[in-house]
Amino acid sequence: MMLGRALGVCIRRLILNCFPKRMFFSGVSPLVVVLGSTGVGKSQLAIEIAKKFDGEVISADSMQTSWSRSVVRWTSQLLRFSAIQVYKGLDIITNKVTTEEMCGVRHHMFDFLDPLKEFTVVDFRNRALPILEELRRCGKMAVVVGGTNYYIESLLWETLVTSYGDGPKRNEKLVTEENKSCFPGKSTESLYAYLQDIDPARAGMIHPNDRRKIERSLQVFKQEKTPQSKIFNDQRQRGGILGGPLRYKDVIMFWIQCQQDVLEARIDARVDRMMEQGLINELLNFHTDYNARRGTSGDYTQGIFQSIGFKEFHSYLIASTDERESKAGKKMFDHSLWLMKQVTKRYSKYQKKWINKRFLGEPDREVPPIYGLDATNLEEWNENVRDTAFKILDDLLAGREPRVKALEKIDVVRSREGIFTCDVCNVTCVGKISFNVHMTSKRHHLRMERSKKATCRSHAEKAQGKPLVEEPQGMPLVEEPPLDSSFVEKPCEKKKAKPRSPD
Repeated sequence: MMLGRALGVCIRRLILNCFPKRMFFSGVSPLVVVLGSTGVGKSQLAIEIAKKFDGEVISADSMQTSWSRSVVRWTSQLLRFSAIQVYKGLDIITNKVTTEEMCGVRHHMFDFLDPLKEFTVVDFRNRALPILEELRRCGKMAVVVGGTNYYIESLLWETLVTSYGDGPKRNEKLVTEENKSCFPGKSTESLYAYLQDIDPARAGMIHPNDRRKIERSLQVFKQEKTPQSKIFNDQRQRGGILGGPLRYKDVIMFWIQCQQDVLEARIDARVDRMMEQGLINELLNFHTDYNARRGTSGDYTQGIFQSIGFKEFHSYLIASTDERESKAGKKMFDHSLWLMKQVTKRYSKYQKKWINKRFLGEPDREVPPIYGLDATNLEEWNENVRDTAFKILDDLLAGREPRVKALEKIDVVRSREGIFTCDVCNVTCVGKISFNVHMTSKRHHLRMERSKKATCRSHAEKAQGKPLVEEPQGMPLVEEPPLDSSFVEKPCEKKKAKPRSPD
């Protein structure tokens, strides 16, 4: 009896030693994903990995490409699937690699689409998956890289709603007011009211002004004949509300991290370089050729117009030549430049928040192992980023448990239900936590002080019989990037000065 039990233990140990838990190399090369905020150097690492392990790269960036263009010259094939870089022209604002920087590397799905055509996450998924499958069939290591994390999710996780957006409407032009929306002639307010009727649970999770999400939920209901909130519940039971089971089991993820103050300095430098390269002329030419045909309403929620830079420079772009060359035009330019930097920095924070929340903060979601790589000091890039990633991949390909530990799951406090409005600031938040953050923010306190002063002044002027004069509002506050309408800026520290717009 004892002999049989001991023999069984030995056999189990032998099996575990010969066939480790993380046995990635099973006839198919693993799928590698490189995550990180804009500006950390994701593309550089992706190319370095592809060069060493005979792989190819799929880019998943829709808002901004990564800060560091590759300094590596290699001859492997490069596949780029960027929802912004697929558009013709606009090389600077989309940070496309130049012909010289390509150095003979083949690029797919790059610089081919008319800027007035929509390119959605569904289009990305439908085009990228066949390429990904072909790479895996040929034994190539596919390296997915980008800052648009929901594009990455569309490749990694299977979803219940798979057919939405596959029809011919995805290729419609965005020129006119009528066809830029899937519900032409309907106000956002009326669409939100309709969503509240058919799916109140989902309506309670969407900002009333977030037309894209409202339309998406209505389209899902129209196509699937089922409220989107119920679909989410079904997905939760299948393996997670955020996408169901993993499409591939042999996935390894690298998250390039950087201290925020260091990253923000890099972002400032990158935007300045873009200006030196001729960003303003590129935007002006594009506005003349395309955006003017859409009117001057400033709708930056679709296609190429979502790219950071368009919205921030809108007032400057629609100004006349004389206005742009005036003193007021110079101030307008300086403010737009400052605003572009601020929005890009806030977008980088949002990307971190997304990774923490969706990849590390979902206890019920099946998530591949994620390894953190510190890119704060670029002088130590090879040691801290490149070589560490190489060691992890070498271990996995050899069937060994990596010596570097993967990041652990984190607890993320969630409160996405309920719509809350601050009447003083005229701000609507999704979820109690976001609302509480706003109520303790510097922005809210400043508005409260203004409101109190205005009230006291109005009482005094009424008593004296004087006409009321409104207090000027001053420089407009930084607006949120068009990503997640519930995301609000955290309150500033007391002793840390907030960046200010140039005078």
